[in-house]
Amino acid sequence: MKAISIILGLIIGITTVTLAQKSDSIVVTYDNQHTIIPVPAFGKQTTIKMADSTQMIEISVSRREISDISKQTLYPANTVSLQKTKNKAKWFSQVEAGYTLSIPYSNRYYYPEGGNFQGYKIGLSVREKVRSINSKTSLVTGFKLGYEQSFRNEIIQITGDSPVYRSSFFQMLLPIAGKLQITALGLPAYVNYGANFIVGYSFVTRKSNSNIETVYDNGLFFLEPFLGIEFSKVGFRIASSRNLAPDMSMYNPVKAVNSVSLSYRLF
Repeated sequence: MKAISIILGLIIGITTVTLAQKSDSIVVTYDNQHTIIPVPAFGKQTTIKMADSTQMIEISVSRREISDISKQTLYPANTVSLQKTKNKAKWFSQVEAGYTLSIPYSNRYYYPEGGNFQGYKIGLSVREKVRSINSKTSLVTGFKLGYEQSFRNEIIQITGDSPVYRSSFFQMLLPIAGKLQITALGLPAYVNYGANFIVGYSFVTRKSNSNIETVYDNGLFFLEPFLGIEFSKVGFRIASSRNLAPDMSMYNPVKAVNSVSLSYRLF
């Protein structure tokens, strides 16, 4: 009889474990405690809650037909791929301001020998379009408006005059840049690299002790490679532009412009 009792006990134990872990139930282990959640009927949901004095754990189990689930939900990798190829365009999204050092030609007609121009520049991103290449790299194109103004002082020993030259340059910029996502100082950041094609209208005036006159007046065409880094909404950039059409600017002294600038992303 004792042997029969042991055998019956084993049969009941095995049957209990088998029923507890059959295909229509789920066993959840939390804090060394096993909880069995029965799988509900199609279209239904079963929820259990486990709580203590500091937190609550909530687990839900539902059953649905495959035909009721969209492919994007069933295969999330496809959704990520679609987001990667999505192109985004922003309007009036960024402003920029910085310091400039303009290097003049030394052999231009009417231009006296002297030092470099020093000044400032400001800019506004009118339209910026970002095309994703992969999860970390993007191609950025767009259209910007800019303005540069710089000054140079001169002293004429013979007359004692001290004229001030002022160079003003109204610009249209077409950027082509790469944007790489990195981690810097433990924070997410972006490295920006590329070049601006710059066309615009410039003039140089000379203010002496007696009068003000325009001494140079013409259009310019520059290529401006740049490198920068952007944390959150604030960016830092260095750039060095070169005059691609010196014959067009026969009387304009500007040969190259080096600059450092800060940018702020509005959104």
